[in-house]
Amino acid sequence: TLGTVNTAVLSNVSENAVAAVGAANQMITMFNILTSMVATGAASVVNNYLGAGKKQETKEASAVAILFCCGMGLALGIGLTVFRYPVISILNLEGATAEYAVIYFSVRCLGLVIPVATVIINTQMRCYGLAKTAVYSGLVSNAVNLLGTILVVRLFGEEIYRLITAVGVACVFAQLCG
Repeated sequence: TLGTVNTAVLSNVSENAVAAVGAANQMITMFNILTSMVATGAASVVNNYLGAGKKQETKEASAVAILFCCGMGLALGIGLTVFRYPVISILNLEGATAEYAVIYFSVRCLGLVIPVATVIINTQMRCYGLAKTAVYSGLVSNAVNLLGTILVVRLFGEEIYRLITAVGVACVFAQLCG
């Protein structure tokens, strides 16, 4: 995923940064899995309506699923940003690693609605037979994230706090591009 690229690129900069980003990504992945479960359930409902030929119900179910997931992503993003310290404390990180994790986690959570929206929209696209769109979305996100993360590391080098923030921003931007 995008977080893995961030962790790999940071491995040449700082061990604490790698540990922090890797740990924060574990928490972010957990919430992404939660939203994927909701998107999969919504896809089941949409596919049932599609199979039954109920076009109006299909449109309504898709719209509700997208709105619900985006609302959930927004609420999760705000809630996790507000409670970033208790959430990161679950990981038992200490010192600089904990500080870096909080910074990266905060940036990624502020943009959490973007990957949530992408997951539900891509899932809905697959329901309508547009599976390639989801693949292209993932490829674009990963390419932009890789290039953005490498660029950020080159620009900020050893300035760890700015680097961690910029890597998080690059990741959120990549998700927006996908």
